[in-house]
Amino acid sequence: MHYIFKIITVSLLFITISVQSVYGQQNSKKLKELKLAQAYEKMGEFERALELYKKLYEGDPNNPNFFGGYEKMMMQLRMFDELEAYYVQQLTKQPRNISNIGKLGEIYYKWGKTVKADSVWGTIIDVNPTHASNYQFLTNILTRNRLYDKAVNILLSGRKKIGNPSLFDFNLANLYFWKKDYVNGVSEYLKILKRNPKMYNLVEAQILSIFPSDADYFEVIINLITKEFENDQKNQYFHNLLADIYFVNKKYDLAFNEYACLDTLTQSKGTKVLRFAEKASFEKEYIYAIKGYEYVKLNYPDIKEIVNVHFGLANSLARAGRPDEIRDNYIFSKRMPDKKTQAEYLVRAVEEYESIIKTYRGTYFAMQSHLRIGEIKLKRRFDVDGAIESYEYILTNSFSKGNNFYKRFANDAKIRIGDCLVIKGDLSGAEQQYDAVIKSESVKPNEFYFFALFKKARVYYYRGNFDEAKDIAQGIIMKQSPKVVIYNDILDFIMFIEGNTEENLEALSLYAKAELLARQRKYSEAVQTLKELSGTDYKITDDALFMTGKLTGDMGDYAEAVRVFREIIDRFPDGPKADESQLRIGELYEQCIGDFASAEKEYEQFLIKYPQSIFVDEARKRMRMIDVK
Repeated sequence: MHYIFKIITVSLLFITISVQSVYGQQNSKKLKELKLAQAYEKMGEFERALELYKKLYEGDPNNPNFFGGYEKMMMQLRMFDELEAYYVQQLTKQPRNISNIGKLGEIYYKWGKTVKADSVWGTIIDVNPTHASNYQFLTNILTRNRLYDKAVNILLSGRKKIGNPSLFDFNLANLYFWKKDYVNGVSEYLKILKRNPKMYNLVEAQILSIFPSDADYFEVIINLITKEFENDQKNQYFHNLLADIYFVNKKYDLAFNEYACLDTLTQSKGTKVLRFAEKASFEKEYIYAIKGYEYVKLNYPDIKEIVNVHFGLANSLARAGRPDEIRDNYIFSKRMPDKKTQAEYLVRAVEEYESIIKTYRGTYFAMQSHLRIGEIKLKRRFDVDGAIESYEYILTNSFSKGNNFYKRFANDAKIRIGDCLVIKGDLSGAEQQYDAVIKSESVKPNEFYFFALFKKARVYYYRGNFDEAKDIAQGIIMKQSPKVVIYNDILDFIMFIEGNTEENLEALSLYAKAELLARQRKYSEAVQTLKELSGTDYKITDDALFMTGKLTGDMGDYAEAVRVFREIIDRFPDGPKADESQLRIGELYEQCIGDFASAEKEYEQFLIKYPQSIFVDEARKRMRMIDVK
């Protein structure tokens, strides 16, 4: 008996395994057919895909993937009769199935039978007129088919029937925005905000998305918000929203007033206005940043972030006194007309930095302040010795600390001192400074190590030792990642040397000499040196002419600069400097000569001649700015 039981068990096990094997094979076959059907679908072979999906569906009607594909192909092939018959049959079994009602309505809509579609869709609500989910379900179908107006009307009627005026607020707000009906959309978002202040960030993001592309709505939206909160003028969200809308629309004075009001309402002790100042600084609106920082400094001297206030104020003052901050991608720009005001900003910036150094001695902010003072002295006043003095102060106060924080400042200062010595013509002294940084960071090379190496390569370049300069630069490329900031500059440097040493070493030496003179702001001497190359036809000649045009423009001889750039275009029409020369001619007319009509013509010529140039977007942007002027 026990033996017979074993035989039966083994037999049953064999049968089970066989069944599973057959079932597995069938599943594997179906999966292959499904993938093949999907491949046909992607290729646009809809008839062949339909055959496979139909076969799969008929073999397994309950598999949603099979029917989904089958239905999609029928819809794609506009087999509306078959689809209608299927869903009508389904609805005879389940007449209140809103999913099938919705599908049938979509079939009629895509079939072009819009009246019938509306009639069918209407029954979704009739199934239960007091169920909010039915209205949302129908709205989703209408939205999917871009029937936004109908979707809005369905939700509004749902509000009335259910008797809840705040129902569907998010759905309606989104629909209104898709329709660009911003007035009703903002109204819905404001209702959401008043009911649930925690939704502020979402509401603000949506409302701000209107601007700047639809800036014409600015006044309407402001009036709408003001009216909505007219009985709640102390609502912080109201002022916050107004402040951010004003800011995005560049109404900085109005934005400042709202942020100041917020500080008072929320007792934020200056943090709201500080936020305004930081945002203004980020947008390079330094005059308004100064206004914000000074307000906080005067009214909230005990603010926790007071050192950030002082440092932000100093930076904004320094940048307001730097005309190149307004240049964007221009290399030529009229200096600020009020040079006295410009100088005053720089004086105040230095005073603020000096106050930081005194108050926060030895800190990050103090060391940064020394660097910034040195930068102002060097770049704005061309006080090279004064700049060196500022940088050397860091060296005398950094190594004693003995940590990486101060070591980084020390190496930064050495590189800057090296740059100053290059300007003074002391190339050996500059090399010593760069070598000190290279030696201190050689164990674990960082950005200072590579910067110092590259600057050392340029010292060799200025001396005319081009092979040594190229070797150093190539060594950097071998060690550096292409993601590093100066990687492309180094590649250009190597290619420039290689391209010109092969042709004429003397010409390259003259060009390097002119570059050094230009760094030393000996512009007239640099131009005279470059004239020795202007009549040649070397590879470097168009570079020499381009530098001549730039230096001549910097010296204020705009007509001569235009002439030089035109010479580049005439002599080297297919050269690498031709497109930028055309751009700079337009720039000189726009920024320096003030002849906007001529500037626009030159930019138009640029777009006609050089449609593939990397400067195309810049030229178009400038033309739009001229139109505004």
